[in-house]
Amino acid sequence: MQTTQLYVELIIIGLQGSLGLFLLAICLFGWDKVQKAFPFFAYTSSVVLLIGFFYLLGLFIDRFADLLMKNEEKELRAEKSIKTHTLLLLNDNKQTEFLHYTRNRMRVLRASTVTVPFITMFAIVCVWTEKAINPLYASGTVMILGALTFCLSRKSYLSLQNRYYDAVKTIEDDYLAENSRSAD
Repeated sequence: MQTTQLYVELIIIGLQGSLGLFLLAICLFGWDKVQKAFPFFAYTSSVVLLIGFFYLLGLFIDRFADLLMKNEEKELRAEKSIKTHTLLLLNDNKQTEFLHYTRNRMRVLRASTVTVPFITMFAIVCVWTEKAINPLYASGTVMILGALTFCLSRKSYLSLQNRYYDAVKTIEDDYLAENSRSAD
């Protein structure tokens, strides 16, 4: 995997997490105080300085999501009888690129499955604490959009994970079959 791809991926995950933290700050302190405490958010150029923070937050969220879903992935690997780390077996650059690309997408979707519920929850609290014009309608809309986003992220993650391990199993089986023929 290219380092740049991973870096961008973790920044995207960090942006998701920072949205949750920003909404949490609004819930706790109110919009006016947050706006006064962080006036540099008004300047686009200063947001560039936050990329390092987004990256670090992305690392943390990615690790947290990985810990939450590690058993699920182990069960899927066991279910598909995957024994090796397939990336070590690959000689084909196209297969390697495909597997890396798929892992990148899985990582972002896995993080979304973790961050979206928090973002939704904090957004609903903000609707009520910031006294929106129609808080019932607004919080209902946020809840529906959050639930849809979560469900789509989760379903996409599981589907992609399943296809990934199907591909890994095929590569592993081909490799083992080829080695058993050459050993004979």
